[in-house]
Amino acid sequence: MTYIGIDPAYRKNGFTICIIKKNLVRYETMKSGFLDFAKWLMQSSMEGLFSDVVFCIENSALQNTSFDMSGPPAVVAKKGRNVGMNQAISQCTVDLTRQFFQDVYEISPKDKGQKWTHEEYRGVMDQAGYVATKKTSNQDERDAFKLALIAKKRHGMSGPLI
Repeated sequence: MTYIGIDPAYRKNGFTICIIKKNLVRYETMKSGFLDFAKWLMQSSMEGLFSDVVFCIENSALQNTSFDMSGPPAVVAKKGRNVGMNQAISQCTVDLTRQFFQDVYEISPKDKGQKWTHEEYRGVMDQAGYVATKKTSNQDERDAFKLALIAKKRHGMSGPLI
């Protein structure tokens, strides 16, 4: 079984995927964001790269809070645009993934929980016996890893999950 966590973001280099297969953990960063993701997803589907796969995608559109209203009007407007773009790209990611794969869970940023430090991430990796293809991690990779673990946990449950 393959578990994939996706942390979509509209910003450049912010669209990160974590793939867990057996005990190996690897990451893909979509340099052009959603367009690279769409190509990767369709190619993976057509080539049958993931026959037994479960996805968990962070969908910020599930969170009702839109953004922080503090600051001058121009700052508030910019925050609102950024939140809206991330909510839209998150929903598009869920919708597109469901066109190609059956086991797709979505989770709000709040339900995903707090962000992990590198030390917390390493602790989880070591305790569970995972081996990453790289020694360092950034916040987007740690978030995507956490989402892949949620996919694994939810897949093991019975009954409707979404």
